[in-house]
Amino acid sequence: MLNYESGIVNIFDDESFHVGKQSESVDNFKMISCSDIAIDTTKNVQSTIKTVQDIVDIPNIKLKIIITKHINHNKPLDDFERTVISKAVIHHLLVKEFYRVIKKDEFIYLAKLIVQLFASELPGTYYIPAVKSQPAQGKLFSAYQNYKAELREAALITKRSKALTQPDEKPNQLTEKSEAFKVLLEETEDFEVIVQSWKICYEERQQLLAELSVFEYIRKFPAFRLDQGYELLIIDADKVLNTKTSQLAGIAAKLILYASRKKRNCSEIKDCLAAYNEISSANSNISNTIQQVTALRLLPLLMPLGKKKLNRVTVGQLFCPFFKTESAADKYNVEFKECHKESTLVLKPRLYIFGELSSPSAHIYLAEQKYYIKDCLLGFDILFKCFLALNCSYPDETLHVWQFIHSEVYGIEAINNKQTATVLTFIQDIRNIVTDEPSL
Repeated sequence: MLNYESGIVNIFDDESFHVGKQSESVDNFKMISCSDIAIDTTKNVQSTIKTVQDIVDIPNIKLKIIITKHINHNKPLDDFERTVISKAVIHHLLVKEFYRVIKKDEFIYLAKLIVQLFASELPGTYYIPAVKSQPAQGKLFSAYQNYKAELREAALITKRSKALTQPDEKPNQLTEKSEAFKVLLEETEDFEVIVQSWKICYEERQQLLAELSVFEYIRKFPAFRLDQGYELLIIDADKVLNTKTSQLAGIAAKLILYASRKKRNCSEIKDCLAAYNEISSANSNISNTIQQVTALRLLPLLMPLGKKKLNRVTVGQLFCPFFKTESAADKYNVEFKECHKESTLVLKPRLYIFGELSSPSAHIYLAEQKYYIKDCLLGFDILFKCFLALNCSYPDETLHVWQFIHSEVYGIEAINNKQTATVLTFIQDIRNIVTDEPSL
């Protein structure tokens, strides 16, 4: 039986357990109906899960354990528990109807029911609707996609079930997409055909990206093993950027002049400026490449500290390290992977620049792939587009630097739509500099 007097709830002792009954340890637990939740009532949400009680009644042992622990101890959920909850809900909806399609309004509704049951949770953890440039996200959506994929693999539903199609797609469009996706999964070196197929399957790939890690996504398509495989991500990123391009050339001189004026007591800044000054004194018409490469080297050394409070030299090494030779860059990468093997840093796209300041090249590391880029500035542009196309979060250690890149180099809104006061101050300082050529 339930023991509310002691504040302990055991949902295994009473099959009639309802969260509508309250204990002193639980605030505002009540039966939730459709009318209690703010959803678009102009659309009829059809779901076999209509109330919080329906979630509680799902016959899943792991789910019941999580609910009991949460009610008895009022502990916040961890990521594993959120996944269990989401899988239990989606499994309950699909178990008797494999072809069932869960649409946006129902996902929103289910997410809000979960939040009513677990007050410390946020709806966005479980579902974020798709927008123009981003696929739907969240634990519920990922569970839904994973179960559908397993059902298709087991031939319990057809590969092109309605769950992965758009309502207005015609049969010939579906066939074209199926064939294009098949091309992407096959070993082929006909890159022109790959590019055509890649563009056709954009929406389908975005759904896949929402449920796979960057490593899994890159491994899935053999085309990424080709020397020009990174070009596929440029296609996706340009779709998001529209006509926006890098404006680094326009602000490079300002960053160099800012560095010379600040005269920060940093040997790396002094060395960087000395190398730039040596070339510029010998050649009055210094190239844009040298200016931009120098600016990239200076940027993390000039910016205020990020939330990780790492020293600027370390931030520079994590953001975009520079080496005199290609072998030095390769050696550093081996050491980097060993040093950060327990960190998410090794999972992020990385760029290493090497060579003479006048004509440096670069390596891009993407999952297990390594790409040689002759022009390091093109390499940096590709690095940015890798993050964008893969919807990959920036490392916390260098997030403040990428905030500057977002707003000042590419002219797009700040990451998470916010920037710290110190970053904004730095941005304003750079904007206020008026110069044609830096004078050092």
